[in-house]
Amino acid sequence: MKKLFIAAIMSLSLLATSAFAEIKVGIILGFTGPIESLTPSMAASAELAFDEASDSGALLGGETITPIRADSTCVDSAAATTAAEGLIAQGIAAIMGADCSGVTGAIASNVAVPNGVVMISPSATSPGLTTLDDKGLFFRTAPSDARGGQILRSEEHTSELQSRTNLVCRLLLDKKNPPPPLLTHLNTTHNKYSIRAIYFSILFSKY
Repeated sequence: MKKLFIAAIMSLSLLATSAFAEIKVGIILGFTGPIESLTPSMAASAELAFDEASDSGALLGGETITPIRADSTCVDSAAATTAAEGLIAQGIAAIMGADCSGVTGAIASNVAVPNGVVMISPSATSPGLTTLDDKGLFFRTAPSDARGGQILRSEEHTSELQSRTNLVCRLLLDKKNPPPPLLTHLNTTHNKYSIRAIYFSILFSKY
C-alpha cells in the first residue's frame, strides 16, 4: 500500500511537471546586416503570439513558450548555421525563421532538418526552397518568387483586358467621336452578335 501511494505521488508530480513544461522556440532573424531595421518588429510579432498562447493556459494543458533569439545576419550562411546550432544546443523545439532565402536554406539543410526540428520562415521567397529535401519539416508563410511572378502576370493581363474593354466602350458610345463606319452600321442595324465578335476581336488581339 505504501509503495502504491509513493508511485501515485510520483505520477502526479510528473504530470504537474509536464503540464507546465517550458517549450523553447528559436527566433532566428537578421538582427545585424542589411535588414536589421526590419527584424526587431518581426521578432516582436512572433513573441507577442507566443505570449498570448502561453498566457491563455490552453496550450498543451498549460505549457508556456520561451522564445530564444539568434542572429541569421541575412547574408552569411556560415554564421547563420552556427547561430542555429546554438539554438539546437539550448533545446529548442522549433525555429521561427530565417528571413533571407540563402541563410534560410542553409539552416534548414544543415541544422533544422538533420535534427528533426520544425522550421517556418516568414519571408524567404526563393523557388529553390519549394523543392528542398526537408522531410516535411520546413514551411514558409511568404509565397515563392515563382508564384509572385504568376500573380503579377495575371494582374497585368487583367489590366490589359480592362483597357481594351474601355476602348470598345468608347468606340460604341462616344457621340463626339463617332465609331468607325463598320461599327456604326452594326450598331444601327442592332446586329449584336457581330458587335460582340468585334468586341472580342479587339479584346484579345495583339497590338
